[in-house]
Amino acid sequence: LPSYDRWFALDRTLITDGWIKDELSLLPITPSSSAPSKSTTVAVGFEIYQIGGIINKRPSSAVRVLDCRNHTWRDAPNMTVARTRAEAASFSNGKIYVYGGTE
Repeated sequence: LPSYDRWFALDRTLITDGWIKDELSLLPITPSSSAPSKSTTVAVGFEIYQIGGIINKRPSSAVRVLDCRNHTWRDAPNMTVARTRAEAASFSNGKIYVYGGTE
């Protein structure tokens, strides 16, 4: 088994008599270079933001972005405070808000 997360696309197709056919396709996404544990995520449009977590056994302020259109990762500006185990993240008025967590 791989030592990183794998991502799948769900394709739902309506077939006869109201039945729905589901197919999963493995997406060719390279693993995130930092791969933090205990991070939180939020989806904004076609992007998934991976926020904070633990990297090298230390709380991180890093923010990584997965672009779901081309299946690539990029760095975003760091948070001002490192945190792990954030309770939630949300997007409002063009900003991402992260709630809770520990330094």
